[in-house]
This record gives sequence, structure tokens and C-alpha cells, in this order.
Amino acid sequence: MNGDLETRLQAYRTKLFAAIQRCLEEDGHCMHYEGSVTVKRYCPNYFEREQPDVWEICLDCYVLGPTRHYAYEGATLAEALAKAEADLDSWIAIECE
Repeated sequence: MNGDLETRLQAYRTKLFAAIQRCLEEDGHCMHYEGSVTVKRYCPNYFEREQPDVWEICLDCYVLGPTRHYAYEGATLAEALAKAEADLDSWIAIECE
């Protein structure tokens, strides 16, 4: 992971945790996994070696968003992260209306 992506991922987590904190101040009900983020890279197996790699960012979050578990896929980590950032920004906008 290059430095720019690592910085973006850290900024995403900082923004996520701040939003979670605001939600918990209103209602302390939450889950133990709140804000868990996993980054995965799927590399094709031998039989699918012509397929491209796929990046995935998984988020487990009870207090934000319409569901509880999210997966953002992309051909690059930057693409997957952009999708995760867009959702987080939309949830924050809704929470702060």
C-alpha cells in the first residue's frame, strides 16, 4: 500500500470513529465490532489466473448506515476506498441533518 492510500485509509477511519462517537453520545447502544475495517486483496487461483485481482474493504458498523456489514470492491484499493468514503460521507450528511 502506498503512502497516499494509507493516509486516505487512516483519514477514513478517523472520520468514521468521530461519527461513531457522535452517535454513541446520543444513544449508547452499540456492538463490540463497531467500526472494524478490514482490507483484503483477492488474487485469483491457478485456474482463474487470467482474472484481475480484486480489492475489498469490509466495514462492520451498527450505529451508522442502513445495515450492519458493508463490502466495497474495486479493481484497485483506491477504487474500493472511494466507494467506502462516499457511503460514509452520505451517512454523515444524513445523521447531521
